[in-house]
Amino acid sequence: MSDEKSDDRCVLPIENSHNRLLFLCNYIVLYQNTPNPWSDRTDIKYFLPLSQDVVLTLYDVNGQKIYQEQKTGDQGVNITTLYNSDINQSGVLYYELVSGNTRLMHKMIV
Repeated sequence: MSDEKSDDRCVLPIENSHNRLLFLCNYIVLYQNTPNPWSDRTDIKYFLPLSQDVVLTLYDVNGQKIYQEQKTGDQGVNITTLYNSDINQSGVLYYELVSGNTRLMHKMIV
């Protein structure tokens, strides 16, 4: 029997009889950071249907960019860890993931 993890949008990943992971989702999913609120560090998790370039950006409540990271994400679940020393901010922040024509955003509290 395989383990399935599901959100409201797609099933992530399942293991088939050949012990290979299958991804039953064909679009990008951005998850809420954990923990939230946070003080020292937090993880931002996102799912990519294919390996592709992504840009993760953090904004303050005024829309000022305070952090940006560009990289090529792997197919499947990716995790970016942020440390308070990376951003030196507190309060409500917004994080945005952009890849191709997809733009997703969530709110976090530091």
